[in-house]
Formats: sequence, C-alpha cells, structure tokens
Amino acid sequence: MKLLLRLALALLLLAGGSQPGRAQQVNWVRQIPSYFNYGQGIVSDANGNVYTTTQYENTVHFWGHHCDGSPANQSDYDALLTRFDVNGDVAWVLPSNGTANEDFSELALNAAGNLTAVLTLQQSNNGPTAGVGLTLDGHVLPGFGRYLLEISPAGRVLSVASRPLPAQTYPSGLMGSPAVDAQFNKYYFAEDSLIVKMAPSGAMSTLATFRGTNLSSGPFTYVTVYNTTIGPQGDLYGVGRLSGNMTIDNGTTSVPISGQLSTSAPSVLVFRMSPTGTVRWAVTTATAGHIGMAIGVNTAGDAYIMASAFSQANAVQLGSISLTGATTAFVAKISAAGQPQWARSVSGNCGAGGCSGAQYGLAVDAAGNCYLNGSSPATSLTIGSTLVPGTGTQYAASFDAAGTLRWARRLNMRPAVTNGYGIQPMSLSSSGALYVLGIAQANATFDQQTALLAGQHLIRIDPTQASVSGTVYLDQNGNGVRDAGEGPFPQSVVVSETGQQLHYNTNAATGQYYAFGQPGAYSLALSGFSPHYAVSQPGATTHSGTFPTGGQVVSNLDFGLRPLANHPDVRVSLTPYGNARPGFLTKYRLTVENVGTTTVAAGTATVTLDARASYVGSSPAAAVAGRTLSWTYASLLPFGRQTFDVQFSLAVNVAAGTVLSSSAEAPLTGDLTPADNAATTPQTVTSSFDPNDIAVNFTQLTAQQIAAGQPLDYTIRFQNMGTDTAFTAVLEDTLLASHLMPGSVQLLAQSHNCQWTLGGRGVLTVRFANIKLPPRATNVIASQGFVRFRVRPQASLTAGAIIPNSARILFDYNAPVRTNTATTTVLLPTAARPGQLALAWDAYPNPVADALTISADLPAGSRVTVELLDALGRPVRQQPVALPGGALRHTLDVRDLPAGLYLLRLRTPQGLSTSRSVVRQ
Repeated sequence: MKLLLRLALALLLLAGGSQPGRAQQVNWVRQIPSYFNYGQGIVSDANGNVYTTTQYENTVHFWGHHCDGSPANQSDYDALLTRFDVNGDVAWVLPSNGTANEDFSELALNAAGNLTAVLTLQQSNNGPTAGVGLTLDGHVLPGFGRYLLEISPAGRVLSVASRPLPAQTYPSGLMGSPAVDAQFNKYYFAEDSLIVKMAPSGAMSTLATFRGTNLSSGPFTYVTVYNTTIGPQGDLYGVGRLSGNMTIDNGTTSVPISGQLSTSAPSVLVFRMSPTGTVRWAVTTATAGHIGMAIGVNTAGDAYIMASAFSQANAVQLGSISLTGATTAFVAKISAAGQPQWARSVSGNCGAGGCSGAQYGLAVDAAGNCYLNGSSPATSLTIGSTLVPGTGTQYAASFDAAGTLRWARRLNMRPAVTNGYGIQPMSLSSSGALYVLGIAQANATFDQQTALLAGQHLIRIDPTQASVSGTVYLDQNGNGVRDAGEGPFPQSVVVSETGQQLHYNTNAATGQYYAFGQPGAYSLALSGFSPHYAVSQPGATTHSGTFPTGGQVVSNLDFGLRPLANHPDVRVSLTPYGNARPGFLTKYRLTVENVGTTTVAAGTATVTLDARASYVGSSPAAAVAGRTLSWTYASLLPFGRQTFDVQFSLAVNVAAGTVLSSSAEAPLTGDLTPADNAATTPQTVTSSFDPNDIAVNFTQLTAQQIAAGQPLDYTIRFQNMGTDTAFTAVLEDTLLASHLMPGSVQLLAQSHNCQWTLGGRGVLTVRFANIKLPPRATNVIASQGFVRFRVRPQASLTAGAIIPNSARILFDYNAPVRTNTATTTVLLPTAARPGQLALAWDAYPNPVADALTISADLPAGSRVTVELLDALGRPVRQQPVALPGGALRHTLDVRDLPAGLYLLRLRTPQGLSTSRSVVRQ
C-alpha cells in the first residue's frame, strides 16, 4: 500500500517564470541516486546544511561513498540519509541496507542540531519474513517495524527507539513527518492512528488517539496526518486527510470532528493540540476531494497549509471561505485561534484528464511569507487570480501574510517526449534559501543549472533575488531594432552588471538572459563577444535602471549586435587532450573557427608536430608530409567551427622534462587579425601525472601586457579513471574577480559537445551531457576530454601580483576531483629586461611539497643560477649550476620553506629568463 500511495503522490515539481518572468534564482542543483522518482525527507539547519532521504536498490556510488545493498536480498530497497553543505557538496551519507525494505520518512531538527528520523523496515518483494533486522551505526534494529532515530550533525546514530505495534497493524502507508519541540520531546503520527510522544529520556507515550465513529470502508487509512510541526508556544500542529467522522481523545477530553464519508474524496484535516494532547482546535473542509500535505506556522502561531486534489479537482469550502471551480491545489492561512483567514487556489485548463494529482511543499519565513511548490498539468496555470506565464507542468509561488501573491513561476523540468517528473518537500533555511527535492528528466533546465541525469535532485533557490531579463539578437541590418526574421545571437555572450559585479551568459539557442541581483541600481552591458560586432541596441550600449523588489522582474532589456561588414577573421587553437608521456599515445585537437563576419569560401589548416613525435593517425584523415599534417575546408560560415584530431606517440627514451613544441596554422588572405591564424603549443613530457588538471598559456605577464589586455587561455583536462563509463562530466571554475574579468570569458575549444554558463560573481560551469567517457583501462585516448577558455586579467593588477586559478571536475554521482592551481605572475620590475635570453624550461611538480625538479634545454657551456624568490621578490634560494651544455636536470630542496607562492627563475650569462610561479604546499 505504501508503495502504491507513494507512486500516486509522485507527480509533483518545482517551477519557473516569475511575474512576469523568473526572478528566484536557482543557485545549484545536485543529483541524488534514487530508485523511485519521489522525494522523501528534507530539512535544513541554521548553517545552511541540508539533509535529505531517499531509497536505492542494490549498490550506489555517491560522491566517493560506496553504499552496498544486502547481498542476501538484491530485490529490496535500501534507505540513504545524506548531508549536503551550503555549497551543495556531500559531507556524509548514512545508508540503511538490510534484507527488508528500508525507508527513512520525513526529518525534523531539534535546537541542538540533531536530526530526528523515522526508519521503517518492512517485507520486500519475495523477501524474507523473518531475520530482517539490521545494525545501524552500532545500534541493533531487530525486525519489521518503525524506529525513531536521533542522529548527530556528523551523521552518527545517537539513539534508537521503537514501540510495539498492535497485531492488526502493519508498518505500511504514509506516515507523517516527526516534530521536535524546544524540550526535545518528539512527536509522530503512528500507523495505528496515534500521536506518539517520546520524552528526552526515551519513554514513549500516547499523546492522542484518533478514533473513528462511522468511517467509510476502503483500501486506504481513514485518517492520516501527513505533516506536523511545532508552533512558537510549543503546541503541535498537523495536517492530513479525513474520511468519515472521528474523535481525538487524549484520555481526558474527546473532541468530535466531521469529514466526508468517502475514501476517494476525503476532507482536509488541520489541527492544533497542546503538549498534553488537548485539542485547541480542528478544522476540516466542508467539501470533498482534497488532502492536506504540508503545514507551516509563523511566529504568531498562525498556520499555513498546502492541500492538493486527491482524486479530482473540486471546489473548496474552508470555513466561510470558498474557492470555486476546479481547484488543483490550494494554500490557506488559519489563525492561531483556528479561524480560516484566506485561501488561494491553483487551477487551470487541464483537459479531459482533469487536474487531480498530489502537489505539495510549503515553508513559512519569519515575516509570515509562505512558499509553495507543486505540479499541475494545466495548459494555462492560474495561482490566486494571476495567470502565470510560460510553459511547464511545475510551479513555485510565494504569498505574503495577507494572502497577496508576491511571485509565481513555472518551469518545464521534463523535456519533450519523456515521462516522469515531480516536486516534493521543501525546506526554508534561516538564511532565506529554499531547498527543494524535485524529479527531473535528463537535460531539464533550472535557470542556468541543468539536470544532466534523470532522477531525483536537490535544488537550492534564492527567493530574495530580483531579476532583469532580455534577449541578445543578431541585428543583421544594424538598425537597432529587432526586425522580423532576425534571430538570437548564435553564440553565448556575457551580460555584466557593473554595480553588484555580476555576470551572466546568454542562452546561445534563444539569446535569452536573466541577471539576478539584490534590489538597487543596475547597469547592464555586453561583453565577451567578437570585436567584429558592435552593440546597436540600446543606442547608449547599456541598460540602466533599478532592480525591482525581491521576487519581481524587469523584462525586455534587449541588446542588438550588428556585424561589421567585410571583416574576415579565422582563429586557430591547438590543445592537448592529456599529458605527454614516454611510450604512450597523445592526442591534440586543432580548432578552426570563423570569428569574423564573412564566409570563408575555402581554406587549409595544418599541424606541424614536434620532431620527437611519431604520427599515429588523425580524424578526419589528413594529408601527411613529414611532420606536417594538412586538411582543407570549405564554406566556413560566421560562427562556424571545424575540428581536427591528431594522435602521436613518444618513444620510451624521451626524457621527462623535455619540452615539446607543436604548431598549427590556418592562413586567410585579408584576415584582419592574422596573429590568431597560427598557434604554438609547448608541452612538457612527464613521467607521472594527474590526468585531471588545469593549465594556463602564460605563467608570467609583464605590466605592459596587463595594460594591453593580454588574455589568459586556460585548459581544463579530465579523464575517466574509474571502472565504468562516465555519462556526464561537469567542470566548475570560480574565476577570482579581483584578478580576472569574468565578463571577458570566451569558449575557445572543447573535446566534446558541451554547454557553458557564467553565473553571479564569476562561477564558470561547463557541462558535458551524455559524454560517455569509457574508463581509462578500456581506452586511454577516448577516456580523455578538455575545455579551453579565455579570460582577461584585471587591468589594475600590479607587478608582483599572482593570479591563481583552479577547478573541480564531477563525473556522474562521484565526488568532485580538484585540479592543481595554475598561476600567472605579473613580473616584478627586475624580473625581465630587454634582450633577455628565452629558455625552454619547466619546473615540476607544481604545487611542490619537498623537492622541485627543474629541466631546461641550454646552450653549450652554460652556467645557470637558479633563484627562488618569495612573493616580495626577496631571494630565499640561490644556487649556481655549471654544466657543459644540453639538458639541465636540477633538484631544489624546499622542505624547510613555509607554504605559499614563490617565483622561480634561471639566470644565465647571456640574459635572465622570465620567472614562473611555484606553489609550496
């Protein structure tokens, strides 16, 4: 019964589009392994940590945690409790994996930060009927039943309690969430229609009994409390469903309550009772067909409820308040004295299938604003009296204490021609962030976040954000007006807000952007687009105004980009997929892109490999002449791009530290920026390596280069080092806004199709959906991938500044892999001088813990001084090295140096090489 009812309640979800657009920003989305497409428990603490529960089957690997199911029963469902931190990273998981079906219900949090959870053990399909107990973190759970657990913030089980069940009951059917008061008493609604109270000592007692008087017959529980909470005075509030009539009896008083005499069309039940079980008040709907799913209480003791249609969407009568028409769901406020204050409906045109469903999710903040979420199949969705624009079966909304709609949005989390979606419980943190458990199909989009895999997701929403939005379009005729037939600008560009220093990219398919910010003045400008285009709308090139109040949006702030006529320009990049190692294959990608405004009718692209590289193959097949490979291409349109992959091998005797130098070229007659028609790629041969890394093309820049806006090219490389196929890869790089200009980001090359987003204060995310990387043990070359992007340093950087950058890489459900830190140093005034000798040299490992190896190709008879300087330019190591010439290999001991950033340089009799930065761990 429990499974059937849960599946019936699984058609739910989050939403998009505010009034009239979307203003509540989705900060992040985290996938959670789940066997069923429904959420279960969620709660957040004062520090922004979030706890969720779900079920899984057999084995899951989740953020570095390996959770095995019971080997004795592979048909059962196991439970998983997870803690996420405020950034969405997994802190710990607690699996329950016996031979029965295990299920954590909703969660509650006490004032000490400990969790209360109810764990149910019940017989699985074809599972054993005895011997189903398990041991959970040292505590024995002997068999079928429900167990009340207290769990510390660190994930340790502190106590386990249970109560005997009457013979006629069985632990099945939905059970309401537990609640914990300020004295650490725990309350929950038991399956035999009791409110159970457990004292801090562990003693259990019956607080109140729900006794039916003339309940109708049917397959479901006649009275169910789905959600409970504690009010500011310590009273217990609850919401659920009632079919028939009953009394609530605490042993001293008995309060009669009437409901609809139908299990298929029940009444909504709402109540408030004292800590001793005395009913303060109870309210039911006088109409049939809805069930109460969620409840929240404000600081005055007023209750807010969320109810949904159970079998059909009917009108609602709650006290003297009427909601007419087909009400899919409704939210209502009931005073602390039990008087309904207002109710607002969710309705729409649902067609022949009707609007029934199980939408729920509600939270209340300190100001009395309530937040709700759910799903509706309505083609035209109305919340309150407001028609919510946009498409999608999901919604979220907020009402103030007086019942006025603050905002509403809808979003389609289900791409076309797919099934399965939903939204489940939400939690409101003390900081005002909303956390929602939702079900999405693969590639469903939440603002700038994407659910790459289908299934359950944890979603963090900032409801305080205001938004401005618009579209960036290609103004073909340059008249500053979007005419019929002028589509979106076909590349993602960046919209920067200068006041709050925010940066958001556009959707390349639609040209649309949303910029989220706090109320106040805004000034929007475009950046990160080709210099062969100019802003034609607005005439002043910027949009200025004031962010609306939280939850609202200003729309139609459009930008037009006009092409500058007859601007031919081809750009070339040559990028390694992975490290170069002796005796192994290496793969490079040549990318040729038309960044100009004219079509390139035909052209030739070439790659010249290093003399130590042995050509193996290419795709597409190249014409080979010695070490030079060439391809022809035709009709390369503006924004067009072609890629060519090359594989080569290195002999086993190529020394580690050898610097390879390969080059690429795609000449174009009349090219306005011929310097980017060619590229040279130096790569240092390594004997051991971390395949997930970040590299930068300049490890040092002069002050003159900074002033001239010399960009930095970063390459993030990744490889599937696991034992199974990686279906998704996500790269996250937070660009340090004090040192880099996030608004100047441009994507240059990538190994596979990807989508990139830039959000807020410089968080760059690159998503590879359905990448299907095989494990390295299966195919070394195919297991690799990369992305290469360009960003300019801040013009305010001065000599001695060091620009650090690192990233993290996430494969499927695995824990993130953190890369090294790539650094670029702005040279000190004495670090370079005219006529200096440029050496091919490298230093590794970097970062370094104990010994730094320096390798270089030197002219014959050279004498080298190795210098290591601290961040202030003071020498901390100075060692002369004399050798007859050729390859230099020198080791520098750094074990006694404090951790930090250092500058390493080589001084020769002919000149001084430019220094590069070194990180001492």
